[in-house]
Amino acid sequence: MPDPQRLLAPDVRRLLEACANQLALALERDQLAIDAANAAQDEFRHWTAIERAELMHRIAAAVGENIEEVARIQTLEQGKPYRAESLDDITEANEYFLNAAEDVKRLNGSVLPTSDRRKRMFTFHRPVGVWAAITPWNFPVTIPLEYLGPGLATGNAVIATFQHETSRALDPQLHTHCVVMNMTRERSKGTSR
Repeated sequence: MPDPQRLLAPDVRRLLEACANQLALALERDQLAIDAANAAQDEFRHWTAIERAELMHRIAAAVGENIEEVARIQTLEQGKPYRAESLDDITEANEYFLNAAEDVKRLNGSVLPTSDRRKRMFTFHRPVGVWAAITPWNFPVTIPLEYLGPGLATGNAVIATFQHETSRALDPQLHTHCVVMNMTRERSKGTSR
């Protein structure tokens, strides 16, 4: 049987090798993100609902300071009208953090009836672990923040991945998962909550 590599044209072989190298780099980068999120999750899951709500308010304030700039970038990337769509999109996306901050304070468990007098059944909420938010190209801000707010508020570390074709609207300094990891480090040192 002939070697399949020999059947490929040299240009095609080089293209496939380049694709394989890019995939290997992407997998390595993804594994680093997963490892960092798991490390942050170990501490973050112990935060109280009130502490997480305060964090959501701080993130909302930080995003709120940049609404016009993020909307401008989204307009340049997406071609969405600035006043008619982009400003509203970013404002709405920021409200997800405010909603999550208040909703998490109202999560509570319940005591369930049981037929056995010696037993009590109850439910409670706890973090499930690391979440992944994959962003579509046409809503590079609204969709990831829609998942980041509730995910973080309920005590889960979140990895957000952005489409390479857009995503400048959420520049690295605005990535909320980075903020959470920094907040986690500060809290564990006892310097902040």
